[in-house]
Amino acid sequence: MENGSGMEQGPGAGNVVSGGSVAGPLIQAHSIGQLVMGPVAEAARGEEDAWAGRARSSSVWQHVPSSRGVGEYRELAASVAGRLASLRDEAEGSLREDPWQEPEFATRFADRVEWLLGEPGETPGLDLYPAEAALLILTPYLYRVHALRTAVRRLAVQPWKLDPQEAAPHGSERAGFEAFTDGYGLLVQRALLRRESEAAIGWWLFHRWLVQGYSGEDPVAELLEALGEPATALGEALDPRRLSRLLHGLRRGPDVCNPEYLDTLLADDRLRGPGHQRVRDQRLVLLTALAYTVSVEMTALPDIVAEHLGIPHAVDLAELRSALEGSSWGGSAELPVLRAECAHEAVIEGLRAYVVRADETLHAVSRTARERVNQPMPVLPSRLSADGVCPSDGAFMGWASFRLDERRIRDLLMGVQLYKDRDLAVRELYQNALDACRYRRARTEYLDRTHTAASYTYEGEIVFEQAVDEDGREYVECRDNGIGMGEAELRGVFSNAGARFAEQPDFKEERAQWARLDPPVTLYPNSRFGIGVLSYFMLADEIRVTTCRMGMDGTPGPVLEASIFGPGHLFRIVRVAERGSEPGSVVRLYLRDHKEELDGEDGAAWSSPHVLQRLLGIAEFRTTARHGSESAEWVPRVLIDRRQPRGERFGIDATGGQLPWPDAPAGAQVIWCGDGGGLLVDGLVVQPTVRGGVFSSEGSGLSGVVVNLSGAFSPERLSADRSQVLDDLRGTVHDILRDAVGHLVSAGNGPLSFSWLCGVASKSRVLADLVTGECIGGGTRFRDMPVKANAARIGCLPADRSLLQGAHGRPQAQLPDYLYLWRLLAHGLPGALAELTALCPDLDAFDTVLPALPSDEALLESRVGIKGAYDGDPLDVVAVAADLMRTPRDTALRAARLRLIDLPPDVFPDRPVRPAQVIAVVGEMERSPGFRGTRDITVSGLVSQATEARVSVTAVVSDLRRAGTEVPEAVYSTAVKVARDEVLSSYLFQFEPDWFSPEARVHPGQLVSTAEQLGVGIADLRERLTRCGLCTEWTDLPPSPTTELLQLLSEDLDERPPWLSYALPVPPGHILLASHRWLITPAEAMDVYVRLGFTTTPIPEVVDARDRLLFTGQRHESDLFGSAVPPMRPGRPVAYKHLFQAARTFSLPYLIARLEEYGIRVPLRAPDPMTDLDHELFTADGALSWDGVTTHDVMPFARLIHAAQDLLMHPREIAARLAAHGVESSCSDLPQGLSLASAQQLLMESPNRRLSISQEMDFQSLVRKAQSMHIPIHQAHDWLTQLGVPTCDPAESIRAALPLIPR
Repeated sequence: MENGSGMEQGPGAGNVVSGGSVAGPLIQAHSIGQLVMGPVAEAARGEEDAWAGRARSSSVWQHVPSSRGVGEYRELAASVAGRLASLRDEAEGSLREDPWQEPEFATRFADRVEWLLGEPGETPGLDLYPAEAALLILTPYLYRVHALRTAVRRLAVQPWKLDPQEAAPHGSERAGFEAFTDGYGLLVQRALLRRESEAAIGWWLFHRWLVQGYSGEDPVAELLEALGEPATALGEALDPRRLSRLLHGLRRGPDVCNPEYLDTLLADDRLRGPGHQRVRDQRLVLLTALAYTVSVEMTALPDIVAEHLGIPHAVDLAELRSALEGSSWGGSAELPVLRAECAHEAVIEGLRAYVVRADETLHAVSRTARERVNQPMPVLPSRLSADGVCPSDGAFMGWASFRLDERRIRDLLMGVQLYKDRDLAVRELYQNALDACRYRRARTEYLDRTHTAASYTYEGEIVFEQAVDEDGREYVECRDNGIGMGEAELRGVFSNAGARFAEQPDFKEERAQWARLDPPVTLYPNSRFGIGVLSYFMLADEIRVTTCRMGMDGTPGPVLEASIFGPGHLFRIVRVAERGSEPGSVVRLYLRDHKEELDGEDGAAWSSPHVLQRLLGIAEFRTTARHGSESAEWVPRVLIDRRQPRGERFGIDATGGQLPWPDAPAGAQVIWCGDGGGLLVDGLVVQPTVRGGVFSSEGSGLSGVVVNLSGAFSPERLSADRSQVLDDLRGTVHDILRDAVGHLVSAGNGPLSFSWLCGVASKSRVLADLVTGECIGGGTRFRDMPVKANAARIGCLPADRSLLQGAHGRPQAQLPDYLYLWRLLAHGLPGALAELTALCPDLDAFDTVLPALPSDEALLESRVGIKGAYDGDPLDVVAVAADLMRTPRDTALRAARLRLIDLPPDVFPDRPVRPAQVIAVVGEMERSPGFRGTRDITVSGLVSQATEARVSVTAVVSDLRRAGTEVPEAVYSTAVKVARDEVLSSYLFQFEPDWFSPEARVHPGQLVSTAEQLGVGIADLRERLTRCGLCTEWTDLPPSPTTELLQLLSEDLDERPPWLSYALPVPPGHILLASHRWLITPAEAMDVYVRLGFTTTPIPEVVDARDRLLFTGQRHESDLFGSAVPPMRPGRPVAYKHLFQAARTFSLPYLIARLEEYGIRVPLRAPDPMTDLDHELFTADGALSWDGVTTHDVMPFARLIHAAQDLLMHPREIAARLAAHGVESSCSDLPQGLSLASAQQLLMESPNRRLSISQEMDFQSLVRKAQSMHIPIHQAHDWLTQLGVPTCDPAESIRAALPLIPR
């Protein structure tokens, strides 16, 4: 500080006289009490730490009148400082990796204390006592060591790692740190992208996280205990309560002047010694807080400094530290100027913003000192300036700052772009009132428990009223009798966007006092962002606040009033009464003139009671909302009954059969309901963003139950509009509901029924599993099911409703027969079981079966379409496990009990898997030796595994054999040979062909196809395969593969497998096509096939040019490479439909005769001439369907029934006509006892759909058909068989299914 003589702060002890330094401590005579500085005393001190020396020689002692004697306190303070230095060294060793550490900060802080007090003798006396001087001197060192020890105590959070740690349990310090860092998402994302900056950013976030907490008196008491005797000797001056509040006040900024905080400190405290001492705590904290502020700690700088880490031209923390160490306050005593040379533009901007904040603190301290402090104060500056903050020489040329349009940002924060829904302003009103009531309840409880001489009670109330004032202005008003607000709260929280009362120092300190009670007083604020008040302007043009704060002693404070006309406007706080009658607040929003924006699409007028009914499910305090004749009331802790209107996407939906759980833990409510359901936080509806588990994939998130989370269960992260929960609550809500289902099942008067449970399962199988498991254990009998429907036997499988519906329709999913029987046995349906038992008496032996779980459907759905056949792919099991939040092994065990997999469950991992991890987990499984051992060991498999793992085949085989897998020696040796061939090993790794096996005889078609695929010659490939032990004896193949050759070697003339069979003669069509393609005679073509090892049959001596078209499907030349009909061979069946299609070009008699010449017999005698009826019966598109019927088959009589319906004739007449032309039918007339009408019903799958006759009717369809026609199953089977419908044997189906039924 400068005065007229040119004195300013120096870098040492703070004494600089006319520019010259005084070496050593400067002691003015008038401050000497008792001084012993002889050689003995100097020797006794030895090599003491600089802190001890500075404490002993501080100029603060000179502000103590000489009559009060500072000698004893001086030595005690030096001893404490020396001991603090030891603790400092110990803590700094644990924090050596922290780049934000400032070893010299305590010294700078001490200098600023001396600077602020001024030069002794040149300012009015401060009337300090030695104890006060000791506290002023020791505070910088106590602060430094306390901060270091706090950081060391929290190092387990590992701040240098910013990746989310999945193992961090909810409520742990690491989880709290991660929740805090979520507020700095862009900074964290940058740190993870540029890992070199992760530590610096992580440590900065760590220090910010530490500051936002309040640890109370215990850490300070521990620190004093570690200091030992020197601290004890200073007596009450170092009282833990005093020190904790003093240290807590240092970083409060202007809020250090909050009356509630200052009222916790004594204005004048008389101590018991040593000597007669007084400590004026309020003056002390104001001075030290201001001294700390002007000391400029690195971690206290604005965010802009950290925001310039992890970028090009980033802030260098070493340079920043150096700049602060070299900084000083120069200029005049009235207007000090911060002087600092900075190497980065962000540091300049940060320091300038910091000084603005420091100036606010200075003004607040000055004002408070005038109003509250009766003791002498040093002459404080009028203003603080940052004009001396400048770039260091050559650091950079210049800079520009990216700025935001403040007005537009305000418009965004109070607009629908952020909140999406204007009605959420009503939510904010309620939440703020709720916090106020909670706060008052907690403070009242604390007073009641700590003041035995008085009784304190409280019953909160919140009232919403929508009306019109005397000036005709419509408003919405929220009244609460909560804690209220004082001037500090109106200035620091209500009017400060982004500020939360839960983060205010006074609240943290008060909550620390509550925590010392046993049990502690708890308060969990629902405030999240501190910007909710801005949403009021979505509804209003003007806000009027009338409030009265409840004091720390429970008495009401003054009544204050403020009117705010916009988020950017100044407002005046008016004291309308010195003391109110009761604490609380009234917030009135004057609705905008253009309120039509708020009205509904249907024209309904906007109503605050209606809005609150949509959003508030459970009120914590008595709540009322009124608007004219419309009124709504909430009884505390009772769920309202409301059905969500059609089209509403967000709101309460819970009706019917409510059953609360009386034993819910504190902070959680569970209410089972008949319809709807949902998730609430603090009674307000929300939706989870992390779905799965007990949460449904869409909508409200819960079905059949409402869960209200508050207190300790309240999530830490919500979306800005508070409609979405960002935390993963699946585990938390799952555990709550797991404990709650017992009461649901045992109560007997709730919504539980089979239909209700199926409805829950349609939204969340996991939740339905929890309920079903309890029902199974308790043997619940579902009231909406038959008497025998005991949950211990049937469990709950929602598919039962369609599987067992009999004549009411076809089930949505076709399950394997053994599962169908499982459900029949579980439900014990007497009629169906009696008949099935008659067909297969062994069915009667099943006394018990495995109860079903709703989640079984997830496994069954993954099997739909393959009817129980499992291909060994574990993907389905792992995916289902991820959806159900179970381990894949547990899911596999359940699938094995349902006979859905043949893989051993122990090859699946026994750890939870997230949906995003499914593919990776399956890949990890498939690479494990245990899993590979479940597969057939093939050459391709061994080569692929070795290639993928980049190891030898021998190493792969060794792993498999160690895992107990048998590897055939022939497969092993062949794989070793293949691995030496780069071309073959690459081919096997990429395609894993199943034809490649030891000593295999390679089909010439496969040889040509593989050569074409690899781009090598046929001879080259033959040689490679021969070296690997495969048989490739074909020598008459051309040197290079051709498309024509591939076509002629394929069974279907399509150049692809299946290849021509050696067991069957080459079809005539292949010979004719080869003759045409290669311009050789048919005999020569036959000779080519014979040399390739095939057999042929004679063909006519005279070959008609049209024969080729007959055998290849009557295609044009350009269509020959399309898909072909099955080739025709002598002795093999020919599809009638193919003949009739060919008859469009050739006459049917000619076709039949020509086929006979090729040795292919057709029993049909073609009508000649064709009648109209013949055209319906013997053509490809006539009334009679020939699909799938060959020359070796009889015509199913069922097809005749369908044709007869279209031709308006009896089917026996059609059977007779077919027989007359050589085609037999499965029967000549309807089976005995079956009428034509019943036959037509039997052959209908549904009222508008005929039964498919070409496919076999399975067991379940047969049972349903019999039930729908009320005939025995065996009768239905007999009739269908006679009608030519392929039908399973029901008895054989049951016998085959019995061993697989889950038990």
